[in-house]
Amino acid sequence: MILKINNREYPIIFASDLKTKLQGLSNMTNINFGMYFNNCNAIQTYTMKEPIDVLVLDNQNIILFILNDFKPYKILSINRDIYETNILELPKGLGKYFKVGNQIKFIKK
Repeated sequence: MILKINNREYPIIFASDLKTKLQGLSNMTNINFGMYFNNCNAIQTYTMKEPIDVLVLDNQNIILFILNDFKPYKILSINRDIYETNILELPKGLGKYFKVGNQIKFIKK
């Protein structure tokens, strides 16, 4: 899947298995893709090398809130049912192109 942001395409990895969910964006630098966590209401950035932008979504991929410049060594826990919450991690700086209430639409490639 692809997410088009400001006329640029970013690959999106859907974390569908436990190994991918646990690894996430750990220990990566120069991140140029996003990671989507379905049925997720918490993330941690303890092993991250750089900040990311985080979009918290509902089941229709409508943005509930945005965290720009979410630093390493942090925990984000959302007080919502895990089955009604999804998280999209993006490279730092991309969160500014979105607004709360917008729907994220992925492009199949």
